[in-house]
Amino acid sequence: MDQCKHCTIRGDLRKCISDDCSIHNSWYAIELSNEVKRLSNAVDMVKYLTDCTLATVDSMAMKKSSPKLEYQRQRDIAQTGVDFIKNNNIDPSGTRVAEIIRDNITVNEYAKRLEKKWR
Repeated sequence: MDQCKHCTIRGDLRKCISDDCSIHNSWYAIELSNEVKRLSNAVDMVKYLTDCTLATVDSMAMKKSSPKLEYQRQRDIAQTGVDFIKNNNIDPSGTRVAEIIRDNITVNEYAKRLEKKWR
């Protein structure tokens, strides 16, 4: 049952949070839950895109000659994702990011490691 349906600040989550209301168990709870889901999806997206970019770095590291500027661009993009994941304490389990964070290395160092292995 929506006990907030007649509230004058319904629809503004920031005002609702700061309001002196004892209900906060319907509209507010639903909106907060939706916000958590949106954030979770965004976090999953960042992890996925960073892992995909690292897969591209992996592939380029294996090649004898990769386009130098594009290879650096992919490493820079991946580093941005790794930094975001690391700085926001996001669990990198199941991604290539986990190895980079565990070993406390940069994406460039990760790529050099791969180059030595494959070239």
